[in-house]
Amino acid sequence: FFVNHIMERDQLIRGHNQERSASGRAPKGLNIKTDEYEMRVQHEKTDSVGLSHGGEPNGHYRSSQLLADREDGSDFITSPVSHNKKNKFADIMLSPMRFGQRKFRAGGTSGSIFSLIASTLGSGTISFGYAVMMNGYILGPILIILGAYISYYTGMLIVKASEVTGRTRYEDIADALFGKRWAFFTSVLNLLCLIGFTFSYIVYIKKAVPGIIEMYVADKSKVPTWLLNTTEGNIFWGILFSFAVLFPLSIPRNMSQLRFSSLFGVICSMYLTFAVVLVFFIDKQVVPDFRENFRSIQAFKLSYNGIVTSVPLIIYAYMYQVNIPLIYKELERRNSKRMSQVVLTGSSVAVLFYIMVGVFGYATFALDQAQLCDKNILQANYQ
Repeated sequence: FFVNHIMERDQLIRGHNQERSASGRAPKGLNIKTDEYEMRVQHEKTDSVGLSHGGEPNGHYRSSQLLADREDGSDFITSPVSHNKKNKFADIMLSPMRFGQRKFRAGGTSGSIFSLIASTLGSGTISFGYAVMMNGYILGPILIILGAYISYYTGMLIVKASEVTGRTRYEDIADALFGKRWAFFTSVLNLLCLIGFTFSYIVYIKKAVPGIIEMYVADKSKVPTWLLNTTEGNIFWGILFSFAVLFPLSIPRNMSQLRFSSLFGVICSMYLTFAVVLVFFIDKQVVPDFRENFRSIQAFKLSYNGIVTSVPLIIYAYMYQVNIPLIYKELERRNSKRMSQVVLTGSSVAVLFYIMVGVFGYATFALDQAQLCDKNILQANYQ
């Protein structure tokens, strides 16, 4: 089925390409206007198919993929025969890695959304159980949504400034708007912000990794002290994380080069979210009766201490503004409308996961809320 599908698609694409070359317009079968879309034909070698058009063995079979970017900003892969679900499924199954690379390519809408999600979801996820516990399962999500809106608004302000000045770096935008002194001041603030992010990750990793080792090792005396939660261990894991992880990730100069390496962080955040939800409903040792826990949580817990301690954690979790100029710079046919779609979609995905972690994390320890007071749900007693 796959072989016949490729051969049929390739023959039709060749015919449409010839028709396009002769008429100078997009073929009718594609229903794509030339003034609305950019058409690119990518010829790929497929080693898995060893048949030529005549059915004779052939080392490589060249297939054509037609990539269309719609005017509304959404990206999709299409061909004259891939309009139904059956053929789209075949496209994915034939080469899922290539499909993923095309779908989330650098500068595409989907790829830019993923870059923004990767910039948002991170270590801040672990603190939302505390944020919701301090404000209630209704007020907490309201604050989470409010934080997302503030971040969206500030992100789009940066996009507007970039459009007006024609610059795509913070320092260049500040120079064009306010002069060299403010450009230098902006550079200092940007540097302090990035250093703060870096320190927060190092501090967390140097404590978390030894803690995980101690949790799963029965006899700690058999483990070297420089691997455990000691002064030597903290120094070792901090240095290892800095030079083995952070330094290589700081070398690429484009956001698109970090798409797939950032996938690991996104998967970890998603895994944490689904684990918190599943444990609440399934693990009877942690939550004997989830209905009783639901009855024990409060909807609104308005207090000065709750707002002051949780709002900074929420704002920190949406600190993707530092990456907005880079994402906007790489966006194909960039404009504020397309970038608004990227920022809004990425922020909405983050809101969904943050609310799930916050509400179900709070509900899990509704009868023992002291477990969440460390502002790190991973340190709660799930055993």
